[in-house]
Amino acid sequence: MAAPVVASATQAVISVSPSELRKEIKRALRTKINILVLGRPGIGKTEIPQGIARDLEVGFKRIVLPQFDEVDLRGIPDVNEKKRTVFYPTEELPYEDKDTKHGILLLDELPSARQSVMIIAHQLLDSRRLGSLYELPEGWVIVATGNEASDYCFVYELPPTVRTRCVVLHLESNFEQWKPWAMDNNISPEILSYLKNNPQDFINYTPENTVTNHALPRTWMLLSRYLNDCSECGEAPIMAYVIGQVGEGVGTKFFGWRSIWQDVPDMNAVLKGEVDTIPRATATQWCVVCALTTRLVSTSQKDPELGRYLQNAFAYINRFEADLLIAFLNDLMPTKFWHRNKAVILATPEWGKISLKNAKIIMGNMSREAETE
Repeated sequence: MAAPVVASATQAVISVSPSELRKEIKRALRTKINILVLGRPGIGKTEIPQGIARDLEVGFKRIVLPQFDEVDLRGIPDVNEKKRTVFYPTEELPYEDKDTKHGILLLDELPSARQSVMIIAHQLLDSRRLGSLYELPEGWVIVATGNEASDYCFVYELPPTVRTRCVVLHLESNFEQWKPWAMDNNISPEILSYLKNNPQDFINYTPENTVTNHALPRTWMLLSRYLNDCSECGEAPIMAYVIGQVGEGVGTKFFGWRSIWQDVPDMNAVLKGEVDTIPRATATQWCVVCALTTRLVSTSQKDPELGRYLQNAFAYINRFEADLLIAFLNDLMPTKFWHRNKAVILATPEWGKISLKNAKIIMGNMSREAETE
C-alpha cells in the first residue's frame, strides 16, 4: 500500500462557502454530477449534505469509506445459475425498492480509504454501478468528502481517475456564514456572543499541534451541548472541559468571557413580558442580542404563544440602541425561523414600529434573502 502523501501546494482548488456548497449540492440533485468536498476537519463537510437531505426531505445514506474493506463495499462473491461469479452488494447502499426516490449518497473520508476501496468507489463515481447487481437509483447523487494531508490528516493521494469524475470544491467557512445554522440548531448564545466579538477564534486550527484540541465548528457544537446541559442541570461549567473542547488559548478566553453573562436577563421571562430591564454595560447588551435571538428561534411554529413571544421580543429589543437592534435583525432574518414564520412576524404590531425605523436595513436584508432563495 502506498504511503500517505501531502497534496501539492500549487494545486488549483475552488473555494466555496457553506451556502455556496448547499447550492451546488442542490444543483447536483438535478444534474447528477458528482461532488468532492475537501476541507479541514470539523468544518461541516458531512453535516451540510445531511442537512440538505433533511430540509428537502430526500433520502440520505452515509458510508464512511475507511471503515470498509473491498468486500464490504463491492459485495460478497457467489456463483449464479450460469456458473458465473456475481457480487451481492451491501445493504448500506440506497435501493429503489426500500429508499426514497431522490437522495444523497455520502462517501465520507474518501482520501483516507484503502486504495482497494477507493477503486470500488471509483466505479460508483464513474458508472453509478457496482458489478452487475447494483445500480444507484436514478434520483440519487454522490457527494464525497475528505481531509487533506496538509492538515496532518492520514490521507492518500486521489488519482486523477477519481478527481476528474467529480467537481472538486474546497470548503471554507467563517463565523458569519456559520451563524444562521448555529441559530437554528440551538448553539449556546454564550458561544455566539463570544464569537461575534472574537470571530478570529471561530477556527483556530494549528495542525502541527497534536497535544490539545482546536476551535472548529464541530468542537464549538460539542461545547454548546455541554453548556446547554450545564444550564439545564443548574451546574457551573468546568474550565478544564472547555479547554478540552476548543484548546487552551481560546478556551481560557471564552471562560473569562462567560462572566459577562451574570447580568443577562432570563430570556424566557423577556418573551413572557415579565422583564423589561436593560443591562447597562454595552458588552452585556450584545450578549442580550444573541440570547434573545437564540431563544426566539427555538420557539416552535406550533406554539400557541408564538405571537405573544414575538410581540414581547420586538418591544424589548426596540428599546435598545439602533446598532444593537440592527444586529438583532441581521441575526434573525437569515434563520429558518424567520422563513417559516414570516407572515406571523410581519403581522405583529410591534414589528410595524421596528420596520418604520429601519426600513432600509430590512429591505436590504430581504433583497439578500430573495437572492439566497
